[in-house]
Amino acid sequence: MSRFARHRTALQGLLLGTAGAVVTICAMLWADGRAERAALEELEFKAQTAATLNAAIIRNSFERYRELPFVLSETAEIADVLTQPSESAIEALDARLESLAAGIGASAIYLLNDKGLAIAASNWREPATFVGVDYQFRPYFQDALIHGKSQYFALGTISHEPGLYFSQRVADAGGSTLGVVVVKVDFQRLEAVWKKQNAPTFVTDKNGVLLLTSHPAWRFRTLLPLAPDVSTALRDSLQFGPDALQSVPSALASPEGPIPPEEIDLPSDTYWHTVTPVEAIPDWTLHLYTPADGAIANAKRDAKLLAFLSCLLMLSLAYMVWRRSHFARQRRAEEKRTRARLETLVGERTSALSRSNAQLAAEIEQRAQSQARVELLQDEVAQANKLAILGQVSASVAHEINQPVSAIRTYADNAQLMLANDQIKAAHDNLAIISNLTQRIGGITQSLRSFAKREPACPMPARVSDAVEGALLILNARLTKTGVALQCQGLEQPIYADVGLIRIEQILINLLQNAIDALEQSPNPKIELSVSQIGSVVRISVADNGTGLSEAVMGKLFTPFSSQKKEGLGLGLVISRDLIRDAKGDLVAHNAPDGGAVFVLTVPAAQNEKRPQ
Repeated sequence: MSRFARHRTALQGLLLGTAGAVVTICAMLWADGRAERAALEELEFKAQTAATLNAAIIRNSFERYRELPFVLSETAEIADVLTQPSESAIEALDARLESLAAGIGASAIYLLNDKGLAIAASNWREPATFVGVDYQFRPYFQDALIHGKSQYFALGTISHEPGLYFSQRVADAGGSTLGVVVVKVDFQRLEAVWKKQNAPTFVTDKNGVLLLTSHPAWRFRTLLPLAPDVSTALRDSLQFGPDALQSVPSALASPEGPIPPEEIDLPSDTYWHTVTPVEAIPDWTLHLYTPADGAIANAKRDAKLLAFLSCLLMLSLAYMVWRRSHFARQRRAEEKRTRARLETLVGERTSALSRSNAQLAAEIEQRAQSQARVELLQDEVAQANKLAILGQVSASVAHEINQPVSAIRTYADNAQLMLANDQIKAAHDNLAIISNLTQRIGGITQSLRSFAKREPACPMPARVSDAVEGALLILNARLTKTGVALQCQGLEQPIYADVGLIRIEQILINLLQNAIDALEQSPNPKIELSVSQIGSVVRISVADNGTGLSEAVMGKLFTPFSSQKKEGLGLGLVISRDLIRDAKGDLVAHNAPDGGAVFVLTVPAAQNEKRPQ
């Protein structure tokens, strides 16, 4: 090789090396920025997932206790203590509340009289018991008196422990207030879990006050300074105690996104701030600060290493091309073969994925068809139950119709004689009576035809009194025949349920039929049917004065094919509960304190704009 050729080769090598170094530096800088963006995107996704999970945990904890005060307010033991507060009754209630609170993990359960004074509590054995404390000033007591129920988060005035309070007004049969049941729930276990994590977490209310937090020093502080009137009102209410409402580090109130380490009073790290609402608890917001430095540093390191290795590989390949150009054709041929193998592999994998997708689509279609068949079968079972009910009452209805038919014949014969004797007015009166009797027969048959029909796919909200009248029209003959006295309460009120008329009629007929069967051996059979509306819930109660439900019957009351009647299939109550649960309601049963069984049907109340005009 000539000297000129050697110099040219050296110059080309120097230029190639310089270009390779520049490309490597640029690639590493690009990889650094791209890795940081990708790491932040992944961090944002993981943080949002974690925040959503924590919010769901809070919501589940809330839902677990929300209906407990209502259930307790319906018990006879609570009403007896409020109306006749004897020492023995209060001690028995204290013990029961203590056991219940320990069993469900509630912080405290206590009962206030109509003046706000605590007369029974689950912590009655503790030195800092709530018994004898006046809670009249607490908003959860005042709101329960006005609205029937309330929820309120505050610092305990006796226990000095924060918690969420659920309250429910207790009323007598006439609607007069007897007292308020309160359940206090704390979140100490959840906060302890948060505290062990390396991600500061807290929940704020509508004023930006920190209610739950992984850092106890931040509790009842605010994200931003409050307006003077708001701050004064909160301090006067003692909701968060006298030493609350100081501001936390300003960076905690920053918008969602990364927060530099010097801006927050935490271990030196960059944090990603995630905000998500807590469903089912209005005005609660969860804040999660996820450490970001480690994830970003690892992503940058891996990206720069990958860029460096990639550039090194490219330079090595370039050097090989430069030094061994005669191998280029062989290398291109090898690359072509490699691409062919990759294309074959991709084709095989694509074919396998296509087959898997087709199989999955077929399974989804099969499951959808199975679900449709199940729903159709449920509908058929419900319809069969209605027809079975019609068969049971057919004899009574035939008897009911036979009486007006016989009367029609008698009045018609009399009318002929009157017309023959020119007694026009008397004949006219007989014909009017015949018209009324035919209307009665038409009402009975129309009710049977309507009940036998399938309910529309989107039924209109029903007036509960109409459903009761339709059920009684079908069962009136049997009630008369068996001598069962029926007392109805609340039908004069225009109460509408967000459930179809036929569905309510079917359930009421099932419940009334069961009550009539249960009273066959009773000396003075009586059924009480009451209808009421509490907030957004319509409550229908069917109670009899029979022998009640035994423990064995109660245990399998809603089990299919479990029946105490010789001719029963054991499906009536099962179908009734399934029908009402499909409409977001429920059906429960218990024994009355003075004997007899009580079935309580709860359904959503129809909004005003949904009611028939």
